[in-house]
Amino acid sequence: SGREEAGGRWWLPYAGIAGLLGLSMLPVGLKRIRGTSDLYAVQPSALPQPETFQLPAVLGQWQQVEPRADEKSVVEMNGILSRVWRFRRGQDAVAVAFDYPFHGLHDVTMCYANAGWESVSRRELPLSGEKGAGSVQHLQRARDEHALLMVSTVSTDGRFIENDNLKGTLLTRFGDSVDVPMAFRIQLFASATSPIPAVAEAGIAGLFHEAHGALIEQLRSRAIIAPSPR
Repeated sequence: SGREEAGGRWWLPYAGIAGLLGLSMLPVGLKRIRGTSDLYAVQPSALPQPETFQLPAVLGQWQQVEPRADEKSVVEMNGILSRVWRFRRGQDAVAVAFDYPFHGLHDVTMCYANAGWESVSRRELPLSGEKGAGSVQHLQRARDEHALLMVSTVSTDGRFIENDNLKGTLLTRFGDSVDVPMAFRIQLFASATSPIPAVAEAGIAGLFHEAHGALIEQLRSRAIIAPSPR
């Protein structure tokens, strides 16, 4: 009957909408594929090498230390090139990591989730001396495994894009990652056997801002990233 035919084809309008959306995304998708291909075609030797980036031996109350040979890195990194620095203040130990390049924003939270970490809380982290923001998260993997994760991602045009995936529509979020040709990520990871209290977090944040400022200045001084937008 006519009613049965209409009921059996209820999905047709939705299929049309999905088709139009797919066609509208096609040029953007092709651009993304080309951009990603171009980025990963870059030879690592053509990029600034990790050992050329340095952090001071002392930052505030934190002292840089050499990692033990048997110490396993817990920082999740998937950039072509990377470097990790270890810092200690009394009994507190943290890792500062720098990896690159990325085609726009790569949310490292997914990497920690694959390693068993659950994000308990997340908020924007204002960056000292910058107009943009990073993110700070409290992670937990087991009853006695807790961590504090601070992350900032900067693109070659000088924008801090760590929170871009939390803003805008589907199209604008997809477009943001397309329009950024190359990005660099800075992380701080601190683990503990219990939740990290606010006082300790403030001291750890101080180290992150110092290290972040030093690495951003090195990127700018070599014209790897653009000056801070005014």
